[in-house]
Amino acid sequence: MEKIIKGFFKLFLVLLLLGFMFFNCQQSGNDSSGGGGGSSNDDTTPPTIVSTNPENGDDGIDYNYADLKITFSEDMQTSSISYSISPGIVRVNRWDQGDARTLSIIFQTALAQNTIYEITLNPTGSTNKFMDTAGNALASDTVISFTTGDTTNQPTVDSSIPSDGAVDVDTDNLIITFDQDMISWVSWGVNQENFTHTTEWLNLRECRINFTSPLSSGTVYEFTLNGTGWGMYFRNTDNVRLQEDTTITFTTQ
Repeated sequence: MEKIIKGFFKLFLVLLLLGFMFFNCQQSGNDSSGGGGGSSNDDTTPPTIVSTNPENGDDGIDYNYADLKITFSEDMQTSSISYSISPGIVRVNRWDQGDARTLSIIFQTALAQNTIYEITLNPTGSTNKFMDTAGNALASDTVISFTTGDTTNQPTVDSSIPSDGAVDVDTDNLIITFDQDMISWVSWGVNQENFTHTTEWLNLRECRINFTSPLSSGTVYEFTLNGTGWGMYFRNTDNVRLQEDTTITFTTQ
């Protein structure tokens, strides 16, 4: 009987040892980070700037240039932005829709002529720095510069239907014709409430605003293109914006 008990005890110890070894092997396999399956926390590479428009060092830039576009090497934390501009200018920031790599710094006024603009990203001592989604910051004091010229190729409104100042108008749309090929961005407002519409480009120079509800009779409608501070500007294919607060007015029957 004593031999049987000792045999069972030895078998128990062997099974316990094998179980311990198996458990350790499983833990080792689960903790492995090899084979390309690492998480985003493994990313320790800081982002860089892939391109800018205007390019760094460009000169002769149109003083009505619409914005500075910066493209990074990877997706960024879009709520984290830190930069300075010298000389200062009123501007707004906008990440391209659905793109966490491209930021537009949109100028709200014309640039000074024959002037060097220097943009410093993540200036020393700044908070809320540019960083990628893993928390790696862009290098401090990254500089982009460009120089403006003293000429402009600013687009204008060539004509409209109804024409500016027209009276006794009965229409369900406004067609605006520009004197240059344009990028298909729009920025406009109207002085009337409860105004419903759709907007479409007929070609590179013609934009149509379709009125989806009847216009009020005997009413002055004033359409403002590129209102001050709106940001999303009508601009030509060279990225030069239409004059701010361009207006088209007509009066209905």
